[in-house]
Amino acid sequence: MSGPILQEKVQQFDFKLGHENFRASNEWLQNFKKRNELIFQKVCGENAKVDDGVCTEWKYKLPELTKGYEPENIYNADETELFLKCLPDKILSCKGDKCHGGK
Repeated sequence: MSGPILQEKVQQFDFKLGHENFRASNEWLQNFKKRNELIFQKVCGENAKVDDGVCTEWKYKLPELTKGYEPENIYNADETELFLKCLPDKILSCKGDKCHGGK
C-alpha cells in the first residue's frame, strides 16, 4: 500500500466515524509510520522457484492457446508497457520484513 492510498483510506474511515475535519497530511503519515515502525520498501520481483512440471505443462498448453493467431498478434504482457492499474513501486511494510514473492 502506498502513502497516498493509506492517507485516502484513513480519511474515508475517519469521515465514516464522524470526524469531518481530519486531514491525513504528509506530516500525519510520517508520524504514523514512525509510531508504528513502518517503512516504504521498494517492491521486488518474485523469488519463489517455479515447479518444473508447471513449465513442462505450459509448453504443451501454449500452442493450443495461441492456435489461430498470427505470431505478430501474440504478446508477452511484461513487454507491452501497458499499465491497467498504476500501482506504486513502493509498499508500506514493517521494519525488518524481507521482500519476497512480489511483496
